[in-house]
Amino acid sequence: MKKTFFLAGVLGFLFLFANLRIEPAWAGWLDWIKEIQKRKPVQVEKAPPKKELTPEELKAEKKTNELQAKEQLNKKEWTIYLVSANPKKTKLETDVIKFSGGRVLSVNLSDKGYSETNYSLSIEPDGTIVWETMQGQEKLGRAFWRGELRGEVMQGILTLQSKKGDNEDLYFTTIVPPEKPEEKPASAEPVKKKKK
Repeated sequence: MKKTFFLAGVLGFLFLFANLRIEPAWAGWLDWIKEIQKRKPVQVEKAPPKKELTPEELKAEKKTNELQAKEQLNKKEWTIYLVSANPKKTKLETDVIKFSGGRVLSVNLSDKGYSETNYSLSIEPDGTIVWETMQGQEKLGRAFWRGELRGEVMQGILTLQSKKGDNEDLYFTTIVPPEKPEEKPASAEPVKKKKK
């Protein structure tokens, strides 16, 4: 019974539309659609399939990328701004990092007796250059560096580990921090109220 009503509804619907006249405005639109349908589809060039690299080609590509990354690190002296991870220590420090010949040198740590050291390098899939190193100084302890270079911006962390085993983390970046507004000392004089 339900099927009969459904079938009658469909037939009635078709009969109704078979007797309708399309308005002239719609007729132009339908002609345009028919013209579009007659056109040949646009031929889009497919990108050539990526060639699977052999292990030797992958190794050569990695070496090329690492050489380019080292060139980018070596091209200038990097002025960095360091701030302690400890919120009680708010002093901003400035340092200069120099990369040369697969080695890195911090001017501030060099002044304290740390020598330049080699560093490891890796490149993230997004192109970020990551470098890491550890420096030792006989009396002071160790310094662990991890830096990331994205474009012309370097940021990272320096962990200073004393001989006693205490750690101090310093965050660094090449972005110049905004100047801290000078705090005005609180006045000991009471505020005078204006008379009306």
